[in-house]
Amino acid sequence: MDTIDLTVTTRVPKGKGGARQLRAKGMVPGVLYGEKQENVSIGIKPRDVVDILRSSRGANSILNIEVDGSKHLGVIRDYQVHPVQRKLLHVDLLRVLPETVLKVSVPVKLEGRSVGEEKGAKLILAAREIKVFCQVDNIPECITIDVTPYDLGFSYYSRDLELPAGMRLANRGVFPIFSVLGNRGLLHDEAEAEAEGEAAAAAAEGAESEG
Repeated sequence: MDTIDLTVTTRVPKGKGGARQLRAKGMVPGVLYGEKQENVSIGIKPRDVVDILRSSRGANSILNIEVDGSKHLGVIRDYQVHPVQRKLLHVDLLRVLPETVLKVSVPVKLEGRSVGEEKGAKLILAAREIKVFCQVDNIPECITIDVTPYDLGFSYYSRDLELPAGMRLANRGVFPIFSVLGNRGLLHDEAEAEAEGEAAAAAAEGAESEG
C-alpha cells in the first residue's frame, strides 16, 4: 500500500480566532477525526494538501499523518476552497485502518482503439469517474477498460464492469460509461450520451446504499 507522509500541528486556540491566527502563519485549519478517537483541531501547510490532491491518486491518497509525535493512517475526506480566490480554507482528515471500507470516486481510463473507431466512429466517454466501495488498502488509481473489441453502435454500461474482488459499485442503478458512435448526427449523439451518463449516474447515486 503506497502512502504519503503528512505532518500537521495541533491548533491552539480553537475557533475562528485560532483559525485567523493560523492563516496568518501561512497554514490552513482542519480537523482529524474518526476511528472512535477524539477529534483534533489541526493546522496544515496548504502546499502539502495541494501536492496530495495533484498526485496520481489525488484525494484517494493514503496518508501517514504525524501530529505531535503520534502517527495515524488517514485520508483527505473533505476540503473547502474559496469560491473567488481559490485558496484552500479548511481540510478534514479521516483516520482509517487498512481494512476500513470507504466510498471513493475512481477515474475511468480507456485503453486501446475500438473496432468502431477503426471504421471512423468516435468513442464518447460518458462517465469520467465511478464511485465504488473498497478497502483502504485496495483503492485503485483508476478503473481501466479495454475498448478494443467494441464496434460501432455499442454502449458499455456499469453492469458490464468487472471489478476486482472485494470492490463493488456504490450505485444500485445502471448508467452508461462509454459509447461508440457513428459520424451521422455525432454532435447530437455525443451531447445526448454525456447527458445520459451524468443524469443516470446522479440518479443511481441517489439510490446508493452501503448495504
